[in-house]
Amino acid sequence: MLFKIEIKIINGAEFSINEFRLRNNKINFLFGESGIGKTLICKALLGLLSEEEYIVSIDNEPYSDYLKLPGVKDMLSKSFYAFQEPSRHLSPVLTIGEQLSEGSLKENNEKDDILSGLFPEIKKKELESLLNLYPKPFRPSGGEKQRFIDAMGIIKIGNLYVGTAWNGLFVFDEPTGHLDQKKRDVFINQLLLYYVKDRPTIIFITHDYSILSMLEEKFSLLKKQFVYHEIFQNRDKLEQREFSESDYFAWIAKEKKIKKPPLGSAIVLKVSSGIGVFGNILRFYRDKNHKKETELILRKGEIVYLKAPSGVGKTTVAKILSGLVKAKFSYEISGIKINNETPYSFIAENIWGKKITMAFQHADECLNQNATVLRTFQAITKDKNKFIPQILELFPNSNIEELFEKKIKQLSGGEKQKINLLRSLLVNADITILDEPINGMDLTGISKIVSYIRKKLNEGKTFLLISHSEDIFSTIVRQKNIYYLKREPDNNLSKI
Repeated sequence: MLFKIEIKIINGAEFSINEFRLRNNKINFLFGESGIGKTLICKALLGLLSEEEYIVSIDNEPYSDYLKLPGVKDMLSKSFYAFQEPSRHLSPVLTIGEQLSEGSLKENNEKDDILSGLFPEIKKKELESLLNLYPKPFRPSGGEKQRFIDAMGIIKIGNLYVGTAWNGLFVFDEPTGHLDQKKRDVFINQLLLYYVKDRPTIIFITHDYSILSMLEEKFSLLKKQFVYHEIFQNRDKLEQREFSESDYFAWIAKEKKIKKPPLGSAIVLKVSSGIGVFGNILRFYRDKNHKKETELILRKGEIVYLKAPSGVGKTTVAKILSGLVKAKFSYEISGIKINNETPYSFIAENIWGKKITMAFQHADECLNQNATVLRTFQAITKDKNKFIPQILELFPNSNIEELFEKKIKQLSGGEKQKINLLRSLLVNADITILDEPINGMDLTGISKIVSYIRKKLNEGKTFLLISHSEDIFSTIVRQKNIYYLKREPDNNLSKI
């Protein structure tokens, strides 16, 4: 299938691609920087863009005419879009169970098997209690909501007997974005289980290139069913190019051959295990089976990797260390002892931005969308010589003056993430916390960030890393610098 798609946000940006290609009855993996237009393209195909907000044409047909085409109408009735942000697309006035049984979803008698397959770690009674919940911001968790949205897509696939290309188009938009690697693999296994029954046409939008390793290792027999493409910006238009998984494997192999940064010596940060927050205790371990509890220790010039499933509390730990979340804790940084009795004013004045800084998982959390790129950096230093060379490292082909004049909201997700990281390092704190630092990037951007972090390690910078991209960061993190986080309830703790 080949489409020409033009999208204009009313009073906003324009997106156009002359040749958007899909392979019928295949799983079409779609990579590329976040914010570049992949989601808009797929929503347009499934009739999900409002004509009050967008001016759309597909194959030179006005949007309303495209949606009336007989083949398109039939396709739309049998398709499904699993949204990237489940919290925005689950109704707060219906229980999870009711939403899993709406409309055509109730026709699938394998629904219980699909749910138990996606939630293997949850007992039947616990799963039933989740199904009786009304979606709220913090319950179910982001990862649980993600799996329920993914379940809806698989249930819909199970309803169809797909024999021709347009009998259904199923879009899974960042379906593993809130999942750790283990739960991601469980989802993909379930999706492929139902894909092989009916061979629908699937679009799988993702930034997780490490999926390629998992597919090669566990599903090599289905290799011919996978199609890989990247969407990229070429001047004022989007283009689509084939992506070879061998390019990714070659890059990983090359990175692994590079000597890892030397081991550090002086301890910069020592965090006591047993952090009390939100009625739970967060503990650090040296092994993934959680047998050897320990302090979390960072040494100068090292990168320490903190691992745990989504929702356990990795980002919470990072925000506690930064003084952004209240908790019962104790740590020592550069000889300064800090705990929950330390006045917030002291942490704000002496720790945040001086001893610890953080590159947030979502750049939009910490960047002023209406500020220009130049003003974003000048808020830290007026001396351009301190940030221009670093910007050129991560934006080597950009016109620096044009980039400086752009507002943050005009950048792609990958570009924002680079700005987020560079700004954090410009502060020159003792420790930089990296929370999913390659979030929203294509492989070119990822390779630049990994090289940049490696360079900073060799310069003596210290990092605490939070990421699900184990494949990628195993190339720069030593095994001895991996810690595991575990959360357990404690009824004796008052909720803070």
